[in-house]
Amino acid sequence: MKRSLLLLLLVGAAATTKAQPGFENLDINPGLGSASPMYINAFGKKVYCYANNGTTGRELFWADSMTKPKLTDNLNTGNSNAISVGYSKPSIGVGNKFYFTATNGASGEEIFSFDGTNAPSLVWDVDLGGGSSSPDNYTEQNNTLYFRASTPANGYELWQYDITNKLAKRLTDIRSGSDSSLTGDVLYYKNNIIFTANDGTNGNELWSYNILTQQAQMISDIDTGAADSDPKNLTIIDGKVYFSANEKHTGRELYEYDGIDLPKRVTDIDTGFTSGVYLAPGVGFIKFNNLIYFAGRYQNRVHLYSYNPATKVAKLEHKINPNGNSNPQHFAIYKGRLFFAADDGANGLELWAYDGTNAPTLMADLCPGANGSMPAGLVAIGDDLYFSATDCKSSGSELFRYNAKLAGIRTTLFDGSATFYPNPIPRNLKIELNLVRDEELRIRIADISGQTIYDTDVVPYPRGKSKIDVPMKNLPAGGYIYYIQNKDSTTYLTGKLIKL
Repeated sequence: MKRSLLLLLLVGAAATTKAQPGFENLDINPGLGSASPMYINAFGKKVYCYANNGTTGRELFWADSMTKPKLTDNLNTGNSNAISVGYSKPSIGVGNKFYFTATNGASGEEIFSFDGTNAPSLVWDVDLGGGSSSPDNYTEQNNTLYFRASTPANGYELWQYDITNKLAKRLTDIRSGSDSSLTGDVLYYKNNIIFTANDGTNGNELWSYNILTQQAQMISDIDTGAADSDPKNLTIIDGKVYFSANEKHTGRELYEYDGIDLPKRVTDIDTGFTSGVYLAPGVGFIKFNNLIYFAGRYQNRVHLYSYNPATKVAKLEHKINPNGNSNPQHFAIYKGRLFFAADDGANGLELWAYDGTNAPTLMADLCPGANGSMPAGLVAIGDDLYFSATDCKSSGSELFRYNAKLAGIRTTLFDGSATFYPNPIPRNLKIELNLVRDEELRIRIADISGQTIYDTDVVPYPRGKSKIDVPMKNLPAGGYIYYIQNKDSTTYLTGKLIKL
């Protein structure tokens, strides 16, 4: 094997920062300014987000695999924002139009639509005049939008907008008068709109509105009395609604609702009063490889957990940060793997991927150092994965695009596994391959700046176990990245190493 410890020759020299393969900063606000993309949403072959290009304020932009982000229109003219922060789901694509919440400076924040070509137009002014009804948490069924919106007379209630007949109407007044009742998510499920509401007596609980009978009712008072169970992250998976809720004896845990029986709690990860489901912006539930993944908490540490609906078992999947909180968040399925942001304790929040079998892989260290690039709002469209992040060098918070084909990363791992140990590394590194079939592999290790410090020729490895020793005792402490590649330099597996 040919080995090179080039880093030893480079000590004291200025390191060159190299671009991460496959990642592109779309830089809506050029230079060091932040576009701060938010509410990233996919519709058709386009990705939409609200962002600030530095001159128009926060407006709606779109991009696709061939087009850099483009401004749809400066709705709220000048440098004024078209939408405020604090929304959950202020946009949705239906038919051939993209519906979103915004203000043109005259109507308040109301429902607008964009057909992909012409300037966006006001669809409906729920709170007539300059007031804002602030429509949010859109869901759709049979060409009808359902959402929560506010008026001075009724507060936040459930509304619908019939796209065909171009009519809007309020559906509920659960808490009569100007007090708001709708407090959270809105979701269509089996001829019902499922949502979180407060009737003034039972706290924030799970409710439904039956589209056929046009009646609203509380599904369950999970945390009985005036206390709030505060259902969050309502998600349909395999025909059932999963969500987290808080109950005074168990804390916040995962619940399951089939539309017939009362919702039932399916986890108690941290037994007793302590919450086992972590609640934070960008943290929800996602199905991957027949399991439901989420951020779980045990003994006050937050890591990647899964729940198996078939066996009804929840388990810790991986501690990306073995000594602290991993804080997994912003999940998306891309190219057969689960992508998310997480913190390994050394690099801050960065982008990771998990195949369900091998250890999660650090996909990029976009912001070198402990601060992290803070990936958020992950959305996959075709061959691209979009998200917001900062590289901490040339720009602020911007829209990024990752393309696995451009990175040369195979979407499935080689047949087998690779173990790198010990990690962190006190002196030298050992690699153990366990292959299902014969493979020709190249193993490369680089420092965070991209400089290669260990490299091998392409070597034939037989089926079964093979061991490799990598001398690292003379290398500086810090982070390193390993790559397992084939003879064409296609990366099969990559991840992070820590040298003590």
